[in-house]
Amino acid sequence: MGNIINHPKKGQIQTQMFVYLLAIIIIGLLLMFGVRSILDLLGKEKDIDLLKFKTEIESAAKRIAPNYGKWEKISFEIPREIEKVCFVQQQPYMNEIFYKEQEGLCDHNSEDYHFLMCNSWKDVQAANVFTEPFDALEGGSIYLGEIEVKNPGKHYLCIEIVDGKLNVKIVGRGNRILIESWEE
Repeated sequence: MGNIINHPKKGQIQTQMFVYLLAIIIIGLLLMFGVRSILDLLGKEKDIDLLKFKTEIESAAKRIAPNYGKWEKISFEIPREIEKVCFVQQQPYMNEIFYKEQEGLCDHNSEDYHFLMCNSWKDVQAANVFTEPFDALEGGSIYLGEIEVKNPGKHYLCIEIVDGKLNVKIVGRGNRILIESWEE
């Protein structure tokens, strides 16, 4: 008896290569769509966090403002890409006069200088909360009604975000709120 060796036929080899190639293409497409879906989901999570922050700070301001002297220390969770949040007064209190152009946010020589925040503060009366980076919030800003900031000699208050948290003390003033930094 002789040794019989079965060699694959040409058609079998081509079919096998086609199956492997098709499997590689299908796996590649699944990975590509899976990664894209995960990235989309992460982007939506950031949007949800920003909306949650906006909603929480607006509701806290509305709740506290009418109650003169009432205060709360609040810690807001902020998306990690936001480095700081700035609060600006639109008008002076305590019989003082101030010029926004001379404030740190608008002074080219100040470490607080921020071109976009300055222009928005000067031009837009319906915005008094800004973030860095400036475009992190949809629309670029939040309006909390009338606010006053506790920052001696300045009419704005910028607070650095630490570990994704913004810690503030909000005090009711009857027709507005006073915002000050609060260290935990």
